[in-house]
Amino acid sequence: MGRSRLHWITACSCAAAACSLANAPAEPDPPIACGDGVVEANEACDDGNDNDSDACLSTCVIASCGDGLVQDDAEACDDGNDSDSDACLSTCVFAGCGDGLVQDDVETCDDGNDATNDNCPSGPLGTCHPASCGDGLVQDDVEACDDGNDATNDNCPSGPLGTCQLAVCGDGLVFEGVEACDDGNDATDDNCPSGTLGTYQLAICGDGFVKQLGPGPKEACDDSNASDVDLCASICQCSFIQGWKVNGGWGIYAGPAPSAAEPMATPFPAPVFGTDGNRSKPYPGGELEQSEAITGDFVVGLALSFESWHVDEGGSPPSPYDTKAIELSTDGGQSWMKLADCSTVGLDKFAFCQVVGAGRAVTAWDKVTIGTSNFVGTLGKLRFSYNTVDMGGGGFERGWYLRALPGFTPCFMQ
Repeated sequence: MGRSRLHWITACSCAAAACSLANAPAEPDPPIACGDGVVEANEACDDGNDNDSDACLSTCVIASCGDGLVQDDAEACDDGNDSDSDACLSTCVFAGCGDGLVQDDVETCDDGNDATNDNCPSGPLGTCHPASCGDGLVQDDVEACDDGNDATNDNCPSGPLGTCQLAVCGDGLVFEGVEACDDGNDATDDNCPSGTLGTYQLAICGDGFVKQLGPGPKEACDDSNASDVDLCASICQCSFIQGWKVNGGWGIYAGPAPSAAEPMATPFPAPVFGTDGNRSKPYPGGELEQSEAITGDFVVGLALSFESWHVDEGGSPPSPYDTKAIELSTDGGQSWMKLADCSTVGLDKFAFCQVVGAGRAVTAWDKVTIGTSNFVGTLGKLRFSYNTVDMGGGGFERGWYLRALPGFTPCFMQ
């Protein structure tokens, strides 16, 4: 009986416990842990680490371009945006010249190729800026050269003021060591003969170009030689006045001949016509001269007016040396009438018949007027004669020179 009661109590206790367990609440599931290496709900991946540079981020999402995190071996950069105008493109590669995308504040053009000879030099060797003279890149069909500097005085004038063409005479840019000047035109008759026929040197008498323009005296001729016995004297003025016939020492002179008393020649203000008395070079020295200059035809006016300069013995009696005469012909040179003759009393009243010694200024010219009213309107010729008589024994003679003859234009003034 006692045993049976014990069994009942035990059975009853067990039943009560089972009843209590059956009625107890269920325990919650354990929380999801990103980084535990187990891919669970709401996780795209879980590689068990906190590395944000691999394919699975520490947030258990798969790495992608634009997430702001650089994936090793897959992305070069990742700035977390989709802009293609900054340093990191939306493809997560660094922007570069030649990628076809213009990077703000860095590039002004990008045509997506590696050509450096077009209007937008791109690629590893390009600039991704519009082609310009001086960028060091030769643009096809536009530039012949580009040495990448701003120098305009070398063989490839470049930069903002350059041409990016090979330096040539006439381009207006002075090539250092080669050109002394370049005025940018093809004219060979100015102060800097340029162009394909020019010398790119400052114009000088003897360079073969007749200077007519620019500062300094004009030239009437330039035959590139130093001869004074051809049609173009060594001073680049004609050796005669057109239409005149001359012999002896008559011609165009830059200044009077030197003498024993004045061995250093001083030029006249401008070239003039005259004779040096046939003084021989080297000076001093001398030769006899009996010479003449005959003009072309002209219409005779009321008077013959001109200016005269001489340094010699005058030719007027009682000193019959260095005589001078001026004659008129109205029959084409068949006969001559004397208007002035330093060797004849009465016809020797002119300043050029007087003795003038050394020291005369080259600006001290005599004004001469000879009446010709008896021949007004006729066609005439003049003959100027000079006769040294001796060989210039005085040692001071420098010749006889004329200027301002109306109606007679020396070729250097035409």
